[in-house]
Amino acid sequence: MKYIDLINTFWDSAMINPLSSGQIALYFALLNLCNKNYWSEWFPASSQLLCVLTGLSKSGVLKARKELQERGLLDWKQQGTRATSYKLTNHSQKHIQQDKIQVGIIVTDQTGGQESNRTNVLSVQENQNSNRKSNQVGVQESSQVRKQESNQVSVQESNRICAQESSQISKREHSQTSIQTAENKRDCRQKNDLADIVLAESNQVSSRKSNQISKRISVRESNQISERESSQASVQALYSINNIKDYKDIRQKTETPPISPLQRVEEFLSAYPTDCNRYLTEREYATLMMTGKITESDLVSCAQNYAETCRIEERPQRYIKNAENFLREFVFEQYLPERYHKPAKTASATLVTTAEAKSKNRFNDFPQRDYNSSDINALERQLLGV
Repeated sequence: MKYIDLINTFWDSAMINPLSSGQIALYFALLNLCNKNYWSEWFPASSQLLCVLTGLSKSGVLKARKELQERGLLDWKQQGTRATSYKLTNHSQKHIQQDKIQVGIIVTDQTGGQESNRTNVLSVQENQNSNRKSNQVGVQESSQVRKQESNQVSVQESNRICAQESSQISKREHSQTSIQTAENKRDCRQKNDLADIVLAESNQVSSRKSNQISKRISVRESNQISERESSQASVQALYSINNIKDYKDIRQKTETPPISPLQRVEEFLSAYPTDCNRYLTEREYATLMMTGKITESDLVSCAQNYAETCRIEERPQRYIKNAENFLREFVFEQYLPERYHKPAKTASATLVTTAEAKSKNRFNDFPQRDYNSSDINALERQLLGV
């Protein structure tokens, strides 16, 4: 179907059945979109785009589309969430012929009722028609010539338009093929470059690994050689000793462990007033010794003084500090020999007797009284009335 054929069919339909301005705008907008889609049978067109091109609202576009479909000028189908697809058809010729037939029937019905009135006029009209036929023949011939010329012009224009469109399509296809070839060449170059980079990296990694392995092997060999030399030197030194007694003395000197710097830690632990964690206490004890600001004799005397204070004050076991906290928190400083003052025994502690202790209730400290047996017996006799 050609561009000019669709336009002619549209205007033929409009001459028989006039169209609104919205329907005309919608049809030519769809005709333009079909041309831009290279005259494909079905082409997409969204409602928003048609509203912009025609200046109609969405309801106006739908109403005009329905009228054009009923006249056979276009067809459409929904595509779900995508844009609606349209198809320009040429079925309106049937509608045009039907409209012509209907118009003829209407005319005949109207004229059938007026035949009686026109019988008298026919004679006069025949005479007039005979005079006009000569004039009409010339007019008809000129109109036919004009129609033939217009048809030739339309055919030439359609051929020119088709030639232009085919040339444009061929140019676009040629440009697309050239672009694809250029992209393929670029992809090949990139792949080759990537392959070269991967090979270079793999070679570098392999060289690094080989260097590392060789370095490790050389280090191991050097260590083994040094160990062998040291063992050989020690064996030679042992065999070079002539006197067995000297050899025993040397062995004793090498095998005896060094003397620990903590010589009086046992005295400290035994003098401390409560049991303690040996590991934590020795660690804090050794830390203080490493500072060099205090001696072991001072720490032992601090433990003895602290034990004496707890004993004099009768301090409960839960209020006595742990040995590691005693050393870590520097509590021992107030029990050093030059700072320590022996506490005096409190008066309340000396005045407490066993009788007073018994007189106090264990839970609520209620006072208790001692009654004589004679008084109890007299009260009993009084109550019984004896």
